[in-house]
Amino acid sequence: MYNTYNYGNDYNELFNNMMSSSDGAAIIGGIVVVILIIALIALIIGILTIIINWKLLKKMGNEGWKALIPVYNTWSLCEGIGLCPHWAWIVVVAGAVLSPIPGLGGLAATVITMYFAIIYCISLARTFGKSDGFAALLFFFFPIAGFFLLSGEYDGPKACHDIVFDDWIKTNKKEENKVSEAKVVEEEKKPEEDVKYCPACGTKVDKDTKYCPSCGKEL
Repeated sequence: MYNTYNYGNDYNELFNNMMSSSDGAAIIGGIVVVILIIALIALIIGILTIIINWKLLKKMGNEGWKALIPVYNTWSLCEGIGLCPHWAWIVVVAGAVLSPIPGLGGLAATVITMYFAIIYCISLARTFGKSDGFAALLFFFFPIAGFFLLSGEYDGPKACHDIVFDDWIKTNKKEENKVSEAKVVEEEKKPEEDVKYCPACGTKVDKDTKYCPSCGKEL
């Protein structure tokens, strides 16, 4: 004969007893507190990340408000450090499309995200005059290491080797070199009446410059 005993009633009764006891209330309260703490930490990390990215964009000569817009902030930062900006949407699409796929889908999305995070941190560190070792700190502790990164000077993009968009980076560097060479030629073609020389160090500056960019002497 089949056992028709309803085990569901026992489970419901056990759950109700647990909820009605002081121990059960303490467990639920503890879970709520843990969730609130995690949410608070996530909020703090998010705010710090926005502040750091805002300041980094400003040091790159870009608009800081771009740090507030998801995807576009990563696009703008990639442009500033010399990485292909298409990584911004590739990571998002990979996570949305591949993660739900059972089996290797989630693994593939994780590999793509981790690869981008590594080359991003290395390129960001190099762009602001930091070592590759500092890039490891950015990878694991970005909100903390990011504030130390702000002490560095931005001297143009210095992207690391990217096996995916290596050709794009090389082409972009060639275009930047052409623009720099054109600026040099344009400066050399300036008539002498549009320039002057610092009496202290001899640096060539525009006639409207008030302070020498080399020695700081008032002109």
